Amino acid sequence: MEDKYKILVIDDEAAICGSLQTFFRFEDYEIETADGFTKAMNMARESDFLIYLLDLSMPDGDGQELIREIKKIRPTAQIIIMSGFATQGKVLDCFREGAVDCIMKPFKDLASVRERVDEACARLSRLRRLFQNLPAG
Repeated sequence: MEDKYKILVIDDEAAICGSLQTFFRFEDYEIETADGFTKAMNMARESDFLIYLLDLSMPDGDGQELIREIKKIRPTAQIIIMSGFATQGKVLDCFREGAVDCIMKPFKDLASVRERVDEACARLSRLRRLFQNLPAG
């Protein structure tokens, strides 16, 4: 079993935030939600989230810009984009900015979202072990 890391869901759709929050709390994850760019940035600065489920379409900002800003704060953050309207080009641009995965909405099921989060947790655990074995400097 991999470690579990703190999750921030960023989506202006309350139903998506609520269903993901309920599901991941049941799975024993610590999870919070933000309904837009500004709130997400404030929460990212104030807390130690390492996994982000980020909707690209927000009423108060651009998802791709949010990826850039989160990566400045937490370079190892695992950002999984969520979208119902993303194009191949947009997804590739987000990957260049530091996103690690993309989930298309509507979700097939929440278990598939959990698989993506579990993969992100595994990557973070590998990074943590790597850094523990490196000399400081």
